[in-house]
Amino acid sequence: MKNKLLIFLLFFTISIQAQFEFQPDTTEVSCKKELDKAEKDFNQNNFTLRIQKTPWLTDTQIRIIKEYGIKIESSRFHMNNCYDYKIEKLLNKKFGFNFLKHTEEKAKYLDENGKGNRSASLINKEKDLKSHILNNLSKKQLRILRKKYGQKNIWIASIIDKKGYYHIQKIGFLTEFDIESFDKSLNQIEEISEPLISNIIDNKLLYIPATKNGELVIERIIYRMNFKK
Repeated sequence: MKNKLLIFLLFFTISIQAQFEFQPDTTEVSCKKELDKAEKDFNQNNFTLRIQKTPWLTDTQIRIIKEYGIKIESSRFHMNNCYDYKIEKLLNKKFGFNFLKHTEEKAKYLDENGKGNRSASLINKEKDLKSHILNNLSKKQLRILRKKYGQKNIWIASIIDKKGYYHIQKIGFLTEFDIESFDKSLNQIEEISEPLISNIIDNKLLYIPATKNGELVIERIIYRMNFKK
């Protein structure tokens, strides 16, 4: 049994190595045609990078590849061929480095350092913005807000900047929330002035800022809350 397992593992290792060491047979007519087609498609920007789906091909690497404007397909059953070989070589030549290795290393760095794609999060580890507001209201202030708004939802449209500061754009009532458009929802908010809320959160350093592929980015959010018991 051990010998069979050893043979299987050896065969698997050789298979993997063969994929990485693939070399096109340019003496074959079919291979030459694939190489020529790959170059033509590449020059016309009409190609898809097709690679094998492996444990080290992460979502982060796929996102990075797409940011280069490259379409990508991955499959566990992908087999190297002359066309895909040529596409990879042309990418290496265009960018001046081993494209797949470079994007793999960048993705690994971003993932290991927690700098991939990350939404903004409260610095003080509170559950959410409502918890932060309630924790900073006195009992008297909370009674005032409950009496004033009852069961109504308050909507807060805001921007969290690259340093983590929270900037209110509008506070008010909203009858229809557009999940696909921040600006449409923002424009539909019936604005009110509520200093008991804005004094706690507006222009305050509240968040660890969001990141996208390792870069700090602004995050725009619309938050709904109420003061019912």
